[in-house]
Amino acid sequence: MSQPFLLLLLICCVSACALKTQVEQTPSELKINSLAHNVAFSDVTSLAFEPPAQVISYGEDPNQQIWRYRPLDNQAKANIVFIHGGCWLSQFDIEHTQAFSSALSKAGYQVWSLEYRRAGNGGEWPVAIEDIVLAVHKIKDDYPDSFSALPLVFMGHSAGGHLAMLASAKVLPQNDDLNVSDKWPDSTAIGLAPIVDIIGYSKGDNACQSATPVFMGGDAEQRLEQYQHASVLNYDFESGSAFVLIGGKDTIVDAKFARHPDATEIFESEAGHFDWIHPGTFAFKHILDVLARFEAKP
Repeated sequence: MSQPFLLLLLICCVSACALKTQVEQTPSELKINSLAHNVAFSDVTSLAFEPPAQVISYGEDPNQQIWRYRPLDNQAKANIVFIHGGCWLSQFDIEHTQAFSSALSKAGYQVWSLEYRRAGNGGEWPVAIEDIVLAVHKIKDDYPDSFSALPLVFMGHSAGGHLAMLASAKVLPQNDDLNVSDKWPDSTAIGLAPIVDIIGYSKGDNACQSATPVFMGGDAEQRLEQYQHASVLNYDFESGSAFVLIGGKDTIVDAKFARHPDATEIFESEAGHFDWIHPGTFAFKHILDVLARFEAKP
């Protein structure tokens, strides 16, 4: 049985019976009757959402896209560069986070949600982080007024949290042909169940952990230099500039792989892995509370 199939099976089964609330969906809005916890992946993918206001290409590959979500009044509180998860695998794309990005834009944030190449479609390390840096340069160069005038947050979920924290730390690809630099504004990193310790994570045996060597092109013993470059643990964050949000019922990214000594930890004991990208959860409320610290002042 293939690893991607095992991963699909795991995600579809996670916590399906633990949803405590019913979410009424309409095409234009989400009406949350009460807050939920430990939701399943299927609960996330069944949510209603608004389409992005704009889709921007930053390369020739169809996976090199930026989906831009804007607040209804166009008065954004901050810029959020968001990177979806899915074990760095091509089987999981940007689509499953549309409701999440929609909800953030409804809360008053401008969201730049990044699609990128992943393992299975040419995005094995270091191509994925190269795509993230290329996308940031595209936003910075083509939308300078929108990008530089507001606080900047890099946010990502799971494997996307790994890439988002690297981007916030201004980790550049070791590829001189890209002609990129770290000349973008200082930022806040928010990892939602992020894979911070990629070396330790890769040694586990759940479906997502088993996908790590596929993404990295081998195990940590074979490619230690590459793993060291990819490990968020090897980069420093200024005080108050990094947050990791961790769920006590997360069976995909254990807390010990999500922690960073420089990051403020927010622990939600009842949250599962997918709560962070479901706007009807206690976990999502934590995200809004963190974001409120970095809003542009009127």
